[in-house]
Amino acid sequence: MFEYQLKDNKYALYDTKENEIISMNSQISILFDKQDFVLLKYGNPELVKQTFDLMKQRYIEANLLDFANDLSIISGNIDIDELNKIINCTGYLKVFLKKSENLMKEEKSDRKSVN
Repeated sequence: MFEYQLKDNKYALYDTKENEIISMNSQISILFDKQDFVLLKYGNPELVKQTFDLMKQRYIEANLLDFANDLSIISGNIDIDELNKIINCTGYLKVFLKKSENLMKEEKSDRKSVN
């Protein structure tokens, strides 16, 4: 099993079976299908973006435009517990995105009421 831990303010991906660090990144990206919320790749933002570009190109070449348009990436600093749920719990990505959407709505609402 894999899990992220914060180490020196970076996301360290651990292989818990082998008890070793696989990668370390200052930020994380998650590539997914926004139609079905299928997790496709996560980790180093540059590598995730490369995979996104390649998949999108291949879908377009195959005239699978709906599939190409369903690819999406989120990037940044993600709460470590949430990140571990995303990578280890099937279906949790949709829950996380809904929670994030609700938080963003609340923040916008708070800003409006202050002004």
